[in-house]
Amino acid sequence: MAQSAIRNLIFDLGNVIIDLDFNASETLLQELTEISFVNPAKEDLEVFMDFECGRIPEAIFLNHLIKKSDGKAQAYDLIEAWTAMLANIPLQRLEMLQALKKDYQVYILSNTNETHIRWVDQYLRDHYNINQLSDIVHQAFYSHDLKARKPDDEIYLKMLQIAGISPQESLFFDDHPANIEAAKLLGIHGHVISPKEEIIDVLPKVLADFQ
Repeated sequence: MAQSAIRNLIFDLGNVIIDLDFNASETLLQELTEISFVNPAKEDLEVFMDFECGRIPEAIFLNHLIKKSDGKAQAYDLIEAWTAMLANIPLQRLEMLQALKKDYQVYILSNTNETHIRWVDQYLRDHYNINQLSDIVHQAFYSHDLKARKPDDEIYLKMLQIAGISPQESLFFDDHPANIEAAKLLGIHGHVISPKEEIIDVLPKVLADFQ
């Protein structure tokens, strides 16, 4: 792939690199607790956001879920429910990331949490003999590590500073329009991946616009 004005490619994880099934987690959580992931109560949403931004550790997060199960659910069951939304990581998307590294700086920028990333890395070891996701890109930026989440400016600015990259030379792919709009306001180019789009097919077409 030829080099262009774009030197840095940034990818969201959910529904871009990893297939998600929110209903899978919703079903299991509803069986175990009174919590809804799809339509959470204010208190539960705050806990979700705190966990995603690294303000609370996994143990505190799980304790919240256990309390909402009246103590009937075990941590193992709740981790299984919480990770059920992570449906699949197609090999061809991982191969795409690795191939892109020959011509671009490749990054991940994801709103996620320590439980999900542990699952992802274990999935990669079990299925593809890849030790961890960060091994196949130049750098992976996770909300729980940066203590900030999309679409807040803070997470984009931290990523740009740590990576030492220019927003004008960067192209970001995400499935949420608000995240792309926030990136564009900071000078980062972006493309929203719709539910009908496959990143492998979309990427060359979007890059062609920068040739």
